[in-house]
This record gives sequence, structure tokens and C-alpha cells, in this order.
Amino acid sequence: MIPITSGHFDGPGFKGKILNNGADWQLVDSNGLAIIDTRYLLQTDEGALVYLQTKGFRHGPAEVLRKVAKGEPVDPSQYYFRITMQFETSDPRYSWLNGMVGVGSAMRLQKAVVYDAFIVK
Repeated sequence: MIPITSGHFDGPGFKGKILNNGADWQLVDSNGLAIIDTRYLLQTDEGALVYLQTKGFRHGPAEVLRKVAKGEPVDPSQYYFRITMQFETSDPRYSWLNGMVGVGSAMRLQKAVVYDAFIVK
């Protein structure tokens, strides 16, 4: 379990910070396949709280995954790291998120994970 302690997000009509209260319940098998399961809380710039859960996979060539695990810079095109996203909020300004699925392409940096994420309409 890896704590999620901070971060930020920024997109069309939806930006803010990641609160210090989540975690990544990641499983990594003997072949290096990482099964991603994160759960954390977003806070928009307007103060709305949005729960986010992501599920996905990270895998690739063993040499590349060793570099990723060490925190070395690796071009994200060298490995597969994709997620789905599900949102929950009681804030009426963002209730449209409750019925949406997001998808993302991710890359792992030394001390952070970065997603390019999109809502599927």
C-alpha cells in the first residue's frame, strides 16, 4: 500500500488539489505486472469534494520496469500504464461526474504518478 499524500489536477472546468488521505493498493506479480487500485479524495478550487477510484495495469519489458521501480526517468511509451477512473460526489456542481467513466494514460516519476485523463462521453 502506497500513501497518496498530495498532488493537483487541472482540466476543462475541473481543477484543484489531491488531499492527503488516499492510497494505492497496488499488487505486483512475479512478472512485473502491476495491478493498480487507487482511492483518494480530490478537492476542487471551489471546495467541492470528489472521491476518485482508479483501476488499471502497468507492465512492460523487465529492464524498463526495473528502471521505473528505481525512479529512473523512462519514456512512458516504453511501457503500458493505463487506468479507468470512477468518481463520486454529493456536490451538485460536479454531480455530472457521478455518471461518467474516465480513462487515463499514466507515467511514473521518481516521487509521483502523472495521468493524462479524459472523460468518455
